[in-house]
Order: sequence, then C-alpha cells, then structure tokens
Amino acid sequence: MGAGALPRAAMTLALAGAIWACGGGGGSDHSDKTPRGPGIPPDSLQAWIQDERDLVLLDTQPESLFTAGHLPGAVWAGDKKADALGAVLPRDPMLTVVVYNRDGVPPEGHDLAAEILWIGFPRVYWLQGGLEGWRARGYDVDGSRVFSTPGG
Repeated sequence: MGAGALPRAAMTLALAGAIWACGGGGGSDHSDKTPRGPGIPPDSLQAWIQDERDLVLLDTQPESLFTAGHLPGAVWAGDKKADALGAVLPRDPMLTVVVYNRDGVPPEGHDLAAEILWIGFPRVYWLQGGLEGWRARGYDVDGSRVFSTPGG
C-alpha cells in the first residue's frame, strides 16, 4: 500500500460517515445522483477470479433465483440496502465489489452499486449482462437450476 493510501481511505470513510450522519444517507435514494460504477464484462471478471483477486460478489436476484443459480462464491444481497450489508461488505473499502442481477438491466443491482459507492467503496462494478451474460460465456454457476435460453 502506498504512503498516502491509508490516510486517503480513512478520509473517504470519514467523509462518507459525515454525509451519512447529516442525512445524506439512510432513507435517501442517491442512485439518481451517484454513478453506478463501471460495468465489467464477464471475461474480465473471470480473469479477476482466476487471478484470485480479492472480490465480494453480490447477487441481487430474488432469493429463489439465487438458490437456483449464482456466480461461485457470490453472496445473496436480494433487495437489501447497502447499510444492511455490513456483514458481507469488505472491511477494507479499497477491495473490489461486483454487483449483478439476472440480466444486467437496471435498476435491479445498479441501485445497490450506487449506494455502495455512496458509502465510500470506490471500486464497485456491475456485471455487464448479469448472470445470463456470465452463463452465455460458458462460465461456472453454482446452484441447481438448469438454464435455457428464452424461447428454447
């Protein structure tokens, strides 16, 4: 970690906490004002996983769909708000968080990514194409569901 990295991270968290305490968090919906983070293609995410990069994968599908199929190692976030995910978000805000839904189409998952950015995690991505895009590339999925393409 570089010489100024820790103080900068601490300042980011302190600022996020101050905004939160002053009413800038909680019940407010900042998703319309905060970037949702960049999208990451399935191939790039697979490369990160193969490189054993420290990641938190958050699945925002309904619980029944999560149980039926999800990215290996993913944690079910459902429709929770970022402040309710304290147990699954990394303690180090500089670690990478990837949020995904079934098909990559907003708002499901994108709003959560925006909230996580808002509370001070600068490395938040959403998976382009969602779980469907992941599967279309032939990557592994945990769960019991047999997937088929629409109409097929």
